Amino acid sequence: CDEKSLLLEEYPIISLYRTIRQINDILDDTKHLSTLFEAKTTFRITLYSLREDSQYRAMTGN
Repeated sequence: CDEKSLLLEEYPIISLYRTIRQINDILDDTKHLSTLFEAKTTFRITLYSLREDSQYRAMTGN
């Protein structure tokens, strides 16, 4: 088992957060912002939720 897969198992929320950040960056680069506005909003809400969740887990130790 390599170090990267161990990290992903231990911190799945961080892996998911990074993936969504990458997708959000791609959406930011897209020229068709009007059709992707809803998707961008959804991703930003998800990012916010993940950030809140990871902060809560850090504080509670869960």
